[in-house]
Amino acid sequence: CTHFAKGSIAPMIKAIVWFLETGGKQALITNPENIGRALRGETGTWIVP
Repeated sequence: CTHFAKGSIAPMIKAIVWFLETGGKQALITNPENIGRALRGETGTWIVP
């Protein structure tokens, strides 16, 4: 995660990498207001290894 500046999304990316490396199947990046839309595939970013 050295590609992201301190205070950016680096902590979120590190958490996603850890989650996927420890058995998670996929991860979704979105904000709470858009979770419904993101789960329908209308917004957000899915990380799938």
